[in-house]
Amino acid sequence: MKRIAILGAGTGGLIVANLLARKLRHEIAKGNVEVSIVDISKIYTFEAGLPLYVVGAFNEESLTYNKINLIDPVVKFYHGEHGHVVKIDLKNRQFATAKGGVYNYDYLVLALGVSYDPSLVKGLLDDYNTYYSYDKAKELRSILAEFKGGVVVHLISSLEVPIKCPIAPSKFSLLLDSYLRNVKLLRNYKIIVATPADHLHAQPEVNKVLEERFKDLGIEFIYNFEVDEVDSKNKIVKSTKGDTLKYDFLITVPPHRGPKVVHESGIGDPLGLVPVDRHTLTYRKGRERYDEVYAVGDVTNLGVAKAGSVAHYEALVVAHNIASEVLGFSDKWNFFGETICPYLEAIYSPSSKGRGWMPWWTYGMLGRPFVGNRWAWLLLRMYYHTIPLTLKGLI
Repeated sequence: MKRIAILGAGTGGLIVANLLARKLRHEIAKGNVEVSIVDISKIYTFEAGLPLYVVGAFNEESLTYNKINLIDPVVKFYHGEHGHVVKIDLKNRQFATAKGGVYNYDYLVLALGVSYDPSLVKGLLDDYNTYYSYDKAKELRSILAEFKGGVVVHLISSLEVPIKCPIAPSKFSLLLDSYLRNVKLLRNYKIIVATPADHLHAQPEVNKVLEERFKDLGIEFIYNFEVDEVDSKNKIVKSTKGDTLKYDFLITVPPHRGPKVVHESGIGDPLGLVPVDRHTLTYRKGRERYDEVYAVGDVTNLGVAKAGSVAHYEALVVAHNIASEVLGFSDKWNFFGETICPYLEAIYSPSSKGRGWMPWWTYGMLGRPFVGNRWAWLLLRMYYHTIPLTLKGLI
């Protein structure tokens, strides 16, 4: 029997599992193949919807799903302590869970995502507001509903590990401005975006649009701002160069890190990300190579955007190549860095009607010029509400 194990049931892991379930259904039925997916949590959170949720443009029912309802019945799902992976041994093709189980595999897909560590910024935990997790987004939504005005500093705290959805901070700033301006009808506020980068987005055309919209709306952006400390008592953010930003309300993108198990198992880079071939997505670390081990999604160190769209494209490649090999076919696909980074600049309201776009690029092609429009907003809304179909491998 061929055993295929997928560690992590986020976007990439779920799509890989469900695609394999269909591609290998006959082999699974005959007992020749077993597909398992392992994750500590039974709940899937649609993280791309969190910025919209915070500003009231998305509801809770469209944000969280029970993974049991998303996973094909022929796939074995281990969760809780049975799904908490504590050790990965690539040499011996094994992984262990917190419950004490040790499992063997013939093919392994690492889809463990990344974690957040706000404690890496001195003082940040004393005034930590973010939309990068469901619980914190729920808190932020309640706080903003009572917001009366003042200076909002939107801080990107670190880019040492590339953040999830690189357009998210700019997108959220635009959505926040739209919410405060068109829904709450406030005028006595100012939004300041501070980033350690020298741009708002690495794609030139996306960056151009963002800078223009920020200037049009009066959103201030500060480049090369590397945070040193948050002084919550005096409501000041200090940079490593001694610059300061005074705020009334602070919203932060937290530092990202790779999974603890990747670091402790010695299979990642210094930041806990998994090194893979940029086209085949198979494991490569120096001279170490394991062609039966793949990685998809945020846990990879490819240097591409950490986004659901990237995990989706990667999952298509990985599922096809594993199934092809199991079935004895010779055709293999390659990943070419396909990325979609949804741009949203206004929420739907009587005055704004919603505007957006879907910038797209690859390893070899930059994103093209664009202008946000209402039709793209409607298309993105439609896609966001059909995310279960994507996770089931049907889109």
